[in-house]
Order: sequence, then C-alpha cells, then structure tokens
Amino acid sequence: IIVAIGLCDTIMVGKLSEEALAAVGGTTGTSINLIVNFIWGLTSGVSIIVAQYYGRRDFEGVHTAVKTGMFLGFVLGLIMMVLGIWLTPALLSLLNVPTDILDLSILYMRIYLAGLVPLMLYNVGAAILRATGDSKRPLYFLILSAIINTVLDYIFVRYCNMSVVGAAVATVFGLDPRLGLCTGSIPMVGGHGTAGSFGPLLESLGVENASTV
Repeated sequence: IIVAIGLCDTIMVGKLSEEALAAVGGTTGTSINLIVNFIWGLTSGVSIIVAQYYGRRDFEGVHTAVKTGMFLGFVLGLIMMVLGIWLTPALLSLLNVPTDILDLSILYMRIYLAGLVPLMLYNVGAAILRATGDSKRPLYFLILSAIINTVLDYIFVRYCNMSVVGAAVATVFGLDPRLGLCTGSIPMVGGHGTAGSFGPLLESLGVENASTV
C-alpha cells in the first residue's frame, strides 16, 4: 500500500511532464522508500517490547513502553526531518541526480521529509496495536490514507496545477488522519494504553477521568 501511494504520485505528475515524473520517481523515490523502510525497522522494535509486557499482563510496563516509544518516535522523527531537509541537496547530488531535475527533486523530497514526524508516530502507533494483537486497524488506516492521498493528488495536481509540490503535499496531508486514527485506537479501556500512559498528565490539565477513558 505504501508503494501504491508513491505510485499514485508518479502517475499523477507523469501526465504533466517528463521532468516532473523523473523528479518524483527514480532516485528520489528510491531514497524515500529507503527512509520509510528504515523507519519501519526502527519502530518494529517497539512492538517486541510492548508485546512482551502485554503478554505478561504487565500493564505498567505497557504504559512505560508506550510513553517511551511515542516520545522516541517524536524525537527521532524530528531529528531525521531536520537532517533530511538540510542534507537533501547533498544526498541527491551524491546520487548523481541530473541537474535538469535536481531542483524539482529537492523540492519534492524536502516537502515529503517535512512529514517524517507524523510518519514516525504512525508507525510507532501501528507497532503498538500489532503488539496487542490488532493488526487489522493499522491496515485499514493505511488504506484510508492511500485513498485520501489519491483524492488530494487528483485535486492538487490536476486542478490546482501544483505539480510535484501538490503530489508531496497530498502525501503529507494523507498522514494526518492515519496518525490520529491509529494513536486514538491504542487500547485505552482498563488503563493499558495511551490513556493509562498520559492520563495523569491530562487530568492535571483539567481533563476529568482521563486515566480510565
């Protein structure tokens, strides 16, 4: 499905010009897939730790693992975003991206990298859900994200003539509902999910019964 999202971008911008198609696909697309797979590998470790605690019914351990995983996901996503945006020109130049599409490739990749934090947090949330035995909802949310990305691609690229910018923005916007639905679906009843992890903090901010919702 993740490949299909990138393929949708390629198809939409491919109708505009060869330069736009080359900027979204080819080396740029390969580099983005490498980053996505790296993030998936990092966040898979969270599922192992959560699954161990969850299997022992150690919900206090689950609380700690959830908080730590989400915090590290945010921090690592932020670091990778900043470094990625900064190093994109050097990386693409090192990979010998043709000069006639270099500027478009840099623009597309930088906009995509701007969405690394929600991408990282989604993968952490999906890993937590899979660790508790729920592998369906992360898949459903991913499918929904692909549909949203396709619709936004059509609007931004076809009607707004935003070219590679529209394709990248559509992909980033498609991450937001996926992230919200996934993290919101982490088990809360009984205090062994996000509510149990962040409930005391929310209650201190005035949210009543946050630890048990």
